[in-house]
Amino acid sequence: MNEPSVSPMHASVLYLRLADFVSKPVVEQARMRAQLEAVAAAGLSVLPERDRVVLEAPDGLAIVVLGNALGTLAAAERCLDAAAVLPLCVGAGHGAVATVEGGGLIQGVLGDGLHSAGLAARFAAPAQMLATRSFRAAVAQQAPVRQADLPLAGTFVDASVRSHDLYVMDRLARKRRRRRLAVIAASSVLAFLLAGGVGRMAYRAEGPFAPKAEVALAISPGGEVFLDGVSQGMAPPLTRLSMRAGVHVLEVRHGADPPLKMDLQLAAGEQVEVKHVFSPLPVLAFDVAPGGEVFVDGKSRGTLPALRQLELSEGMHAVEVRYGAFPPLKRKVQLKRGEQITLRHVFAPAVLVLKVIPGGEVFVNGASRGPMTGLSRLELSPGRYAIEVRNGKHPPLKRTVDLKAGQQVVVQHEFRQKGFWRRLFENDK
Repeated sequence: MNEPSVSPMHASVLYLRLADFVSKPVVEQARMRAQLEAVAAAGLSVLPERDRVVLEAPDGLAIVVLGNALGTLAAAERCLDAAAVLPLCVGAGHGAVATVEGGGLIQGVLGDGLHSAGLAARFAAPAQMLATRSFRAAVAQQAPVRQADLPLAGTFVDASVRSHDLYVMDRLARKRRRRRLAVIAASSVLAFLLAGGVGRMAYRAEGPFAPKAEVALAISPGGEVFLDGVSQGMAPPLTRLSMRAGVHVLEVRHGADPPLKMDLQLAAGEQVEVKHVFSPLPVLAFDVAPGGEVFVDGKSRGTLPALRQLELSEGMHAVEVRYGAFPPLKRKVQLKRGEQITLRHVFAPAVLVLKVIPGGEVFVNGASRGPMTGLSRLELSPGRYAIEVRNGKHPPLKRTVDLKAGQQVVVQHEFRQKGFWRRLFENDK
């Protein structure tokens, strides 16, 4: 039996919820969960591995962080930046948590911190983070000025008619504070320069006050942007970079695609635009009747006809479709980015045609299939069958046939009456 540990601790918890996740098809759920794991990896890079635990949740992920509410807030902001078009709803809580152990191993985590974060995530809209009062207090304890980043969003009522005061992350608050500080610092520096009689440096293109160069980004479908080896965030939402004049290395990474790398030689105040489209993954579509289970490189990927197409990595893949007793369809396909290939096949039944005069009762593998009337043609799955036709006092017709998919086999026979002399000799015996 799994039991909670006897030493609960206080921790901050992020709950990353995917909106409408449970209503999506299984293939779409797998794709969204893989994207969420990539988003979480980008967001958690600001937290040491030893201080965090990542747990799977029915509609997303839960992240438990020990002793670092401020780092948890930063991770939430990075996750929202990386989410792009993913419908990510984030909840943040702070409270007691305890590990659940079983068989000497940690099986999971439970506690008020996890519950409150999940509750906040359920009220959050896509691209929004809602936090509990306890989480805001934990952030204020580390950096009092940062509590201004979490203004009151309102009072929310849960299914048990209990009220909860939740706070929304104001992602512009820090930028406004930095802008005010930058204005104050710039005014002080300018006053110093003017007092020293060197104010003219502000107008020299090569001086420290020279206007910065700007790079506009148009990246589709998106990617993580690096400038001189340092991550700048995800584009989109990132659309513009500012930097000093000179030589810079710009890199954009998107999944397994070859990264975009550019050397930029920029002058002061210069504005350039970088456009790039990462080719979409190749698509394998299916037109297979009446259906079957699909295997790609030996792994089951779903059942036709519910499964219509698959996004696969570039390269060679072994594709197999299995349907009942039919020989499986096997193909090797070479896929390239941006292309779609349709796999077409019909699993055709085998046909047994009975031309038996004057007729009789038909048996297949010992089971009666009825009289010959209206039963001169049987559609069967591929395989070996024992066929028998019985007609009165005549010896039965017996045949063993091997049927293959799409094959037609004809069985002909005539039950003849015995002649007078033959019946006479048989009676003498």
